[in-house]
Amino acid sequence: MKKIVAVVVLALLALAPTAGAATFTDPDDMTSPLDIRKLTYTDEGHQVATFVVVTDDNWRCSYIQPGLTSVKWLFDGRNDGDVDLVGKTRCLNPAGPGRDLELFLSGRDTGNSYEPVPIKRPNRHTMKVTFSFDLVELRGPHASMFMKVKDGAAEGCTSAHKCTERAPDSGKWQLF
Repeated sequence: MKKIVAVVVLALLALAPTAGAATFTDPDDMTSPLDIRKLTYTDEGHQVATFVVVTDDNWRCSYIQPGLTSVKWLFDGRNDGDVDLVGKTRCLNPAGPGRDLELFLSGRDTGNSYEPVPIKRPNRHTMKVTFSFDLVELRGPHASMFMKVKDGAAEGCTSAHKCTERAPDSGKWQLF
């Protein structure tokens, strides 16, 4: 009986989806501290993914200001060239401690809005977020993403003439 259970467990482990990971880099092409240097995607299994975004310079939560600075996460959940899911980075409590940086996800065509996801800050130039990929917008066999940054506060940038970045510069990062 123990041998049968062991064989069944090993068979189930062999059939379980394997966790994958990928790291993407982006050149230093913007004067903003929000200039994206590297993105790491890790498939944690069971339809959960972790993203780690590293920027060129340090910045505080309060640097993200609606209308002045923004970081958007754009997902193509079917890899058909259409953005299906948009994530907006927001600072909810600029003056306070704790989990004040959040990712707000919404479906572009579905109109779905999801609960905000806390963004962890292991240091002042890194964002780390983990969320479920079990969203209707991400149910395709392949998914890709890109990020957009706008900065109207950095040196050389203004609210009227924001510095912008698209990472990657062209195309998308293929996640799976």
